[in-house]
Amino acid sequence: MPAFLSILAALLLTAAAPPDGEQPTLRAVRVAAAAPPTLDGRLDEAAWAGAEAASGFTQLRPDAGEPASQRTEVLVLYDDDALWVGFRCHDTEPEAIIARLVRRDEWTESDKVLVALDSYGDGRTAFSFGVNAAGVKYDLLTYNDTDEDFSWDAVWDAAVARTADGWSAEFRLPLSQLPSRSCVPPAPTPSPSTAETEGASNWGTSKR
Repeated sequence: MPAFLSILAALLLTAAAPPDGEQPTLRAVRVAAAAPPTLDGRLDEAAWAGAEAASGFTQLRPDAGEPASQRTEVLVLYDDDALWVGFRCHDTEPEAIIARLVRRDEWTESDKVLVALDSYGDGRTAFSFGVNAAGVKYDLLTYNDTDEDFSWDAVWDAAVARTADGWSAEFRLPLSQLPSRSCVPPAPTPSPSTAETEGASNWGTSKR
């Protein structure tokens, strides 16, 4: 698949808005301490089976707002130490997946997925983590909305695996690599009608 189509399998995509126009959310599921995932890219453990999957993404590039040409599912778990993000990248032409081995942070033509976390909550800063179909990692800091710094390197890990209809990726992102919660302004207390189950986290995707 051409490189620009790989963007369709990333959190650079924006989830299709719900019918009522509210911001789409994805609930992160807590991982049981006795059954953490194995970081192998396969997403076949019981923990992943119990996670909600986000899908129905639209393009950012090349045709902003149009339906994605390939189906992608994103799942989120968490434990006391890390955030886990899983991608299932379905492909109608799996033999055409591009997986190039390059050095870390070399942005080359390849199928890739990327998750960007706005842990400051300011809508202008993002700590981004990505991996291509060959397992090459990328990370960068986005600031002032559009400026990018590829010299930012965090300590984290990811693994990929081929599937019958595409490929999958699994991220383990230590919370220590993200700003502490004390740096983030407190969120408004949700009303009883919108409150999530205790211990759950909401995750949304949006186009910058």
